[in-house]
Amino acid sequence: MRHFIFTLLCLVSLHLMADNYHFAWNGKMGDDINIRLDLEEDEDGLIVGQTTYFRKNGKTSVIKIYGRGFFGEHEGDKVHIMILEEFNGTKECGIYILVLNHDLSFREGEWTFGDKTYPLNSFEDVTPKQGFIHEIDMDQAQGVYKFSRPSSNESMPEYGGYVQIYADAKNIAYDISQVTPNIAETHGRTSEYYKNTCYITIANARYRILTYQDCVYIKRDNPDEGPCENFGMGADIEGIYLKTKEEVTGDILHAFDEEQEFSKDYPFTMFALNEEWEHGVGGETTFPDEIVATDIDHDGNPEYIARYIPDKTSLYEVRGKRQAVFTCNDGKLECIACISDDDETLYIADGYVITNVKNNRGTRDTDTYYKLEGGKMVFKAAMTRAKINNFTIDGKTVSEKDFKKQVKVKKQTNVDELDGWITLPGNQERNENAARG
Repeated sequence: MRHFIFTLLCLVSLHLMADNYHFAWNGKMGDDINIRLDLEEDEDGLIVGQTTYFRKNGKTSVIKIYGRGFFGEHEGDKVHIMILEEFNGTKECGIYILVLNHDLSFREGEWTFGDKTYPLNSFEDVTPKQGFIHEIDMDQAQGVYKFSRPSSNESMPEYGGYVQIYADAKNIAYDISQVTPNIAETHGRTSEYYKNTCYITIANARYRILTYQDCVYIKRDNPDEGPCENFGMGADIEGIYLKTKEEVTGDILHAFDEEQEFSKDYPFTMFALNEEWEHGVGGETTFPDEIVATDIDHDGNPEYIARYIPDKTSLYEVRGKRQAVFTCNDGKLECIACISDDDETLYIADGYVITNVKNNRGTRDTDTYYKLEGGKMVFKAAMTRAKINNFTIDGKTVSEKDFKKQVKVKKQTNVDELDGWITLPGNQERNENAARG
């Protein structure tokens, strides 16, 4: 049966559960080992639970379980497969293979470890215990996660892997290694995650990193693309890594040194810039590649212009330039104006930020003027050229004469023509790993 299960895992990639499901059975392992299994499975196929062993001397012991669930076919029937591992700390100490019927009732199963194998008998449903799976946001998951399994290789008695997660504000650094028995390794940084999930791409392989209170689950999202081309001998980083009490160590602790050093020259952190960029520019997820400072309103304090450059990052699929102008008052950034397409242009002039936007048919052309004084916007005006021209100031229609009395721009400069652009450290890597929209 175990050969059948692992063959099936190579064929099944879709998990169909919509909500967490809870299972509990009383039964026997072999003829005389009384056990109870309690399991919780989530929509990603992660399973967490426990075995309760009822000893002959009346005592009980509890062993933690982690594993994965899959839907597939067995002997012509639709079934649900569970591959579960018992752990003593972070060391594997037992393996369950369960086959459930399509209605999720118990069908058959076995427990195995080393040379020992026991069939599972007399399994009966009981009221399930709940609360085994607890998601936590990635920026709260800093720590070291591990697992290990016995190996038949005499020169390597155990194999396994580890994940380190290091967080700085909303920025995540990760270091992952697994031996299976060949080595798969990766490390990187991202600021793009949602709650307990982020995505990373390695060559042809796309993974999700999911964080929980007591484990990290790394799941391959496109197994049909074949083994990861960056890893050899069937090695992979997919798996469940268990929380330890160890402290994060090594190079990962310096993952954000460049950003922190960069921030010393500005009245805001680079992380704050990325966050305000995300709020201001919106749309497809990007991070700015470069920044330049210039005093647009001549008050002695600079404004800041950031830009994302298409094709600068080879693995990133977002097309179209993105640019934004920020003011900074008392260390707080505010996005004044932005563009997000190749057909849009961003200009600056004495006291003004100007955006030009054309419609797809070329029948309408709008210039929007953001007037700055003392680092703050004092009014917003727009001039639309079409069959009938239109002029507004702060949303109210005005005559062309009144518009030109208030909006006085002699010379405007395309921001791409400015000198002094500086590369923002780390953001190219963030763009490589950001979610595609």
